[in-house]
Amino acid sequence: MAKKAKTNRAKQQRALKKRTVRRQKQKRARQIAADAVAAANPRRIIRGARRMEPAGAWVESGWQDVVVTRLAVTREMQGGNLLFVEYLVDIRCLGLLGSRYYTNVPPEDLESEILPRLYRSEPPLAISHELANEIIWGAVEYAESFGFPPHAIFRRDTQFALEAADALPRSAGVQFGYDGMPLYAPAPWDAAGSRQAAVVKTLIDTAGMGNFIYQPPDEEIPQEVADILADAAGAADEPAASPLAEDPELWMPGNVDESSGLWLPGMEGEEGEDYSLRLDADGGEQPPAGALWTPGRE
Repeated sequence: MAKKAKTNRAKQQRALKKRTVRRQKQKRARQIAADAVAAANPRRIIRGARRMEPAGAWVESGWQDVVVTRLAVTREMQGGNLLFVEYLVDIRCLGLLGSRYYTNVPPEDLESEILPRLYRSEPPLAISHELANEIIWGAVEYAESFGFPPHAIFRRDTQFALEAADALPRSAGVQFGYDGMPLYAPAPWDAAGSRQAAVVKTLIDTAGMGNFIYQPPDEEIPQEVADILADAAGAADEPAASPLAEDPELWMPGNVDESSGLWLPGMEGEEGEDYSLRLDADGGEQPPAGALWTPGRE
């Protein structure tokens, strides 16, 4: 009987050991699967971007002389592919207008496909990671000082492709605004008079009449804007300088018009045009079809 009991205990111990090993294998398999899902999740990738090495940055040639400019920043992912992030930046007034990103971009696709499509009118200017940070964060902070927060996708995701706002020294060589004041030059997607009026009203409230420049998109000012300016002028104790720019051709947004080949809100996109930033009338995202993942796409 003792021998039989001993044999049974040995069998039970072997069975317990097998179950333990099996459960450990199952647990490891579940963890491996979970890690794979996390590694493939674009939002997890970009939110961990500061752990990746910077791989390059570009901006439009002549960016200092325009209102709206496009910047691109890349970081090297594990395995050698790239995280690519595009920023649409108003350095004169409104700050970060829009952004989008792609994960697992082959380096050869960056040079042969993405950058040529993004900068069609003229080859981009390669800049340092530090300068890209200074331009973008500086524009964000300048716009916030006048009541204009950055686009939601920047706050949620694409800021992490940059260093933290105060992590890198700044040269103080990047000038925001124009002649010491914010300059609002409505882009094509700001054509609606109500949108322009909202921006002008915010500038009146934050900067004050006489302390900003408004560059209307054409010779005729939208009635909504004219009414707001008239009300502000009438409420002032002393007449303030007109915010209207003297030269209507000087400060239109650069390299984001139809002649540049870049997609604009309201334009029909070309087949296969997968890489240009798209904004709808409310500043939201319009992800195109394509092989690369874009925010909001299933």
